[in-house]
Amino acid sequence: MLDSLSVNLDVAPAIIPFQFNNTNTRTPNGNINDIVSFRLEDVTSPIDGGIVADVTVNLDYVDGIDPSAFKDVIPLGNFIKDYLTNYSHPNDSFEVVNNNLGNALLTDSNLGLSSVLDSLTVKLDASPGVIPFQFNNTVTLTPIGTTIFGGSEFTTVL
Repeated sequence: MLDSLSVNLDVAPAIIPFQFNNTNTRTPNGNINDIVSFRLEDVTSPIDGGIVADVTVNLDYVDGIDPSAFKDVIPLGNFIKDYLTNYSHPNDSFEVVNNNLGNALLTDSNLGLSSVLDSLTVKLDASPGVIPFQFNNTVTLTPIGTTIFGGSEFTTVL
């Protein structure tokens, strides 16, 4: 007997100008879980004197959401690029920047994410520059303001 069925749709950057995929999981009892993921590459920001970062976003939609309530990822990608490119506190740590970005995505009423998401995960990958090694920070937030997970990883090459 099948416990659940997941379908993953990967979209090549043509109509959507960045890596994008959607995973839909359905269970026999009717539960539906939709996760939309996208990745922006080589986003510049004034943080720490200037960085280039990749940003991965996972949107975990509320279970059973009406398909018409899904958000267009292109304005979300533009919001993220603009937010990081024009970040007004360049001395903030990557962790603070990423947490602020996640909160900005959830609280911007024009984006409307807080009413349709169970959670939002943002991963900020900073290329080696000011920090002499690969570094990333991941934060997962809920619309009610709960940080589910926040953490950083770094890799050193010897």
